[in-house]
Amino acid sequence: MKRIWKFEGFTVCRILGLTLNEDELKKLAKKFRVGNKELHELHGELVSACKTKNPISKQIDKIIREKYQKYTYLTPYEAYKMLKRLRD
Repeated sequence: MKRIWKFEGFTVCRILGLTLNEDELKKLAKKFRVGNKELHELHGELVSACKTKNPISKQIDKIIREKYQKYTYLTPYEAYKMLKRLRD
């Protein structure tokens, strides 16, 4: 599996936006002393941090992997059915 720091910035932006909620972003900011910023600024800082392999990008990669590992066994059709069921 590709690590977060191997993706292009625009892809990382989308990944973080879709996978990390507000509380997770704030927790990361506190842990790595990113500062008290608006949510969109914090998101931008974390996207920038993911450009290289470093403690922040490694932590973000770990969080995403742990959070979504349970879905890697699904076939594309099973994933589609699950998402459709959640949407309805």
